[in-house]
Amino acid sequence: MAVPNYLGSSYRYLCTPTGVDVAAALTAIGTELVASGWTDNTGNSYTSPVDAVGRFITANFLRESAQTLSLEVFDQLGQSLLQREARIDVTAGVNNLAHIFTGQFHVHIEFQLPNGTGEFLCGGILDLSPEAQDAHTKWAYGGGTRANGGTVNGDGPHYLNMYGSGSASNTTRIIQYENSGIGGALIYTKAGNYMFHPREVFCTTATVTMAYCGRTYQSVLVTARFNSYSKIKIPIDGSTLGTFLVSGMTSRYGLTLAIRIA
Repeated sequence: MAVPNYLGSSYRYLCTPTGVDVAAALTAIGTELVASGWTDNTGNSYTSPVDAVGRFITANFLRESAQTLSLEVFDQLGQSLLQREARIDVTAGVNNLAHIFTGQFHVHIEFQLPNGTGEFLCGGILDLSPEAQDAHTKWAYGGGTRANGGTVNGDGPHYLNMYGSGSASNTTRIIQYENSGIGGALIYTKAGNYMFHPREVFCTTATVTMAYCGRTYQSVLVTARFNSYSKIKIPIDGSTLGTFLVSGMTSRYGLTLAIRIA
């Protein structure tokens, strides 16, 4: 069994303390993105490597305050996919951690808060396989726990920002793997092993209400029965196990996100 294309890109991972100011995380993010091949445009703006068909995104980070980091993702045409925010706990003496996942085609930042929950920011391009990577134009995405201004309205693996029919929006975009008539996710094989699903994305276009767009790189949907921020092994091909970190974001239908770290 060959490695699926969405798991065949590069990846890096760093976990670092932030203290009570997102500035420390911002510096580490820049270092990790450059190490993953992104171009530093200065001013906390970074452009991803260009893929084989010329696709790329630009990610602009901003320290809004000691508590708040924002991310605005732009597609290849320079269109904004909306600005999103994530916050840390700035109570004196608390321990926040920043989990920084980067690669050629993805960036995901997750703040692990002292209470065990997480707030995230993300951006990337989609793997369109088995279609050609330039089969359509709805391949850039962004996301984050909070809207610009602080409202929590995107906390979970199913919310992403994308351009759909005419404008960018933040909404549910992840295909759910549901047991018919039960309402929960399909999480077991017949042999009793856990299922791991690609994080498959859809959007609404001018002609199709729910059009499949592709898969996010180096991430999968897993059962929320795994503990947040635990490390799990997932088969990559017939002989290789990859290591993934389980997200602390809110689950949906019993599924949450896991992102590759090794």
